Amino acid sequence: MCMYYLYYDESFHDHHVSIKEGILNTEVLDSSGFIRGSDFFVTAVVGGNRKFIAKWERKYSIFEKFSKNKLKTEYKDDFDETVEFKGTSIRYSQYKHGIASFDNVTSSIYKKLFKSFLNEKDLIFQTTLESKIEFLISYLFQYRTVDIVSSDMYPKHREFQGTLLEIFYRYKTQELLSNIENGEKDKIIHGLKQLILDNTLNNKIYGLIDDVETFLEYFDRITQVNAESHYDWDYKYAIVGVESMLTEDYNIPLSSVILNIDEEDKTVKAAKEFGFKEVLPFNSEKCTLGRMADFFSNFFGRMLKSIYDEMILKGNEGLNKSWFDLNIDQFIIYKELGNFFIDRKNIYYVTQVQANPYIPMTLFNLFSYISEFQTIENYKKISPSEHSMSFNSLNKEVVQAKFVTNDPRDRMIIKQEDSYQSIPLSKL
Repeated sequence: MCMYYLYYDESFHDHHVSIKEGILNTEVLDSSGFIRGSDFFVTAVVGGNRKFIAKWERKYSIFEKFSKNKLKTEYKDDFDETVEFKGTSIRYSQYKHGIASFDNVTSSIYKKLFKSFLNEKDLIFQTTLESKIEFLISYLFQYRTVDIVSSDMYPKHREFQGTLLEIFYRYKTQELLSNIENGEKDKIIHGLKQLILDNTLNNKIYGLIDDVETFLEYFDRITQVNAESHYDWDYKYAIVGVESMLTEDYNIPLSSVILNIDEEDKTVKAAKEFGFKEVLPFNSEKCTLGRMADFFSNFFGRMLKSIYDEMILKGNEGLNKSWFDLNIDQFIIYKELGNFFIDRKNIYYVTQVQANPYIPMTLFNLFSYISEFQTIENYKKISPSEHSMSFNSLNKEVVQAKFVTNDPRDRMIIKQEDSYQSIPLSKL
């Protein structure tokens, strides 16, 4: 029997989602006024057949040495090459407008990483992008344990969840969060209804809800409201994505897989319930491919955070022109990512998101949009402002067309070909 070694790591990991004085723990400002938390909990899994592991470890070690030398040359005494090289070695400011904000050093690092590994056909890769706000709502209204509609209404029920999340994302108030924190169940339902009515009158949620009256009736069917100030994280959801990819996409039995997890006791405990041959914690300083999983999860986590900050926290309708002002290396990075997901579009569980995939789909659509251009010269024929307008229009169209999945299990998973849309240039 072939043996498979997988390496799992997480970014923006919170042990719980909590509310204090009407503020989510993911949106707390630090002393400089920056929100270091993120709405998205992101995992990455890398690995494959045991016979390839040593080769990949050598390649990643070469990449680390290259990256440390680049950062030491650029930042000199501000970078310590003796410490472990991780995703957080790259500064936050490099992600303000996604890859377009990368300086020459950061671009060279990610270009080398993606060129080294995204073309490895035998590499198994999987990522879960899980919204913490959606996690909160799913427990607030008991979505994970209580089916509030009959089976024939299930698709509408999922649409209700996804739409509610989108409204909660954009228009939640400190008063509403305080009511959840204090367990004010009637005020929560009333507050959400009023939120929808107010924003309907202001035409802010046009396109999200076709029939406001019917949508509001769903709230009358909710008999359980689990309002708390603190919700412990569910670690199984991300492991389900790994299990599903292995067994359904690759036909690999879990009994032939050793899953290595960065030292996080609760994740290890959850994974041990799934039937892997072994689940082993690793020390990232001593685990080369564990650090690779960290680097990938950090990249996707920071990209999602930047999109969320731009489109949700700042309230913008889409990505502004700064996201599309690319140089040749930045363009190549987007091309590498776009081609990678196009090559794996038939792997159902390569990406796992939830009922409302708005922010994750924006990320994958961004990869797709830019990778459609064959050369930087063709890309530059269109101004950043025009790219911004075209992308935002097409992204909205694609997201609304693929709003929810009708998964009969209580897992909100978007099929890969649905979460990664190719946007043809003919529409520009």
